[in-house]
Amino acid sequence: MIPLVKTGVPGLDELMDGGIPEGSTVLVSGSPGCGKSIMGLQYVYAGIATGEPALYVTFEENRPLVLEQARQFGWDLEGCEKRGFLRLLNFNMSATHPVNIINSIEAEAKRLKAKRIVIDSITVLGVYSEVLAGVELLQMMGVRSEHREIPQSEAVRRGAIMGLVGKLKGIGATSLVISELPESTHFLSRDTVSEYVCDGVVRMMHANIEGKRTRMIEVLKMRLTHIDDSPYVFIIGKGGVSITKKRA
Repeated sequence: MIPLVKTGVPGLDELMDGGIPEGSTVLVSGSPGCGKSIMGLQYVYAGIATGEPALYVTFEENRPLVLEQARQFGWDLEGCEKRGFLRLLNFNMSATHPVNIINSIEAEAKRLKAKRIVIDSITVLGVYSEVLAGVELLQMMGVRSEHREIPQSEAVRRGAIMGLVGKLKGIGATSLVISELPESTHFLSRDTVSEYVCDGVVRMMHANIEGKRTRMIEVLKMRLTHIDDSPYVFIIGKGGVSITKKRA
């Protein structure tokens, strides 16, 4: 029987029959401002509290902002780093090639012997990989990018996503990969491929219930365990994300 990893989010483990199957890579998608990054930090901190080393990778927020956001919920990530239980990686996408980023994540996870990994967000990696491919193609053709539209390559974007998820699965850690999700789409990620290559999918969203804007969460997929895929109301309080009740 595969061990289940506790998320540290009150009410969420129960929707997955006890937790995330160890070694899984789970997509956490949702619209901006619904709490994805907070849940990622909460997941990392919960693991550290039980002695599990963790790696948190961000492409969007700089290090001080990530530390301050965690501090607001009482999570001392800086202290966790000093004790050797956490590595916070912040990549400048304009200065680092996506291939080097993926390899660096793998190397750091292995060095740390990380049990938990959070990627925030996989959307940025995919978009930048696509744009970079266009720039490199123009350079090969001897065309200046400001004079022509940069070619877009969906195959390159998907390849970067699949490459990262493949590395995460090879590491063996239990990982969350965060993706932005437009309000009106039938896909479960902006890149449209993460939901297929990841072992699980958790969607967070805003919904209008009785005229009130309400945060909702649902587990749509999780391999190797039973799930309750009903939508549930959740709140963001002093302790982070917590699920309160099922939608009526």
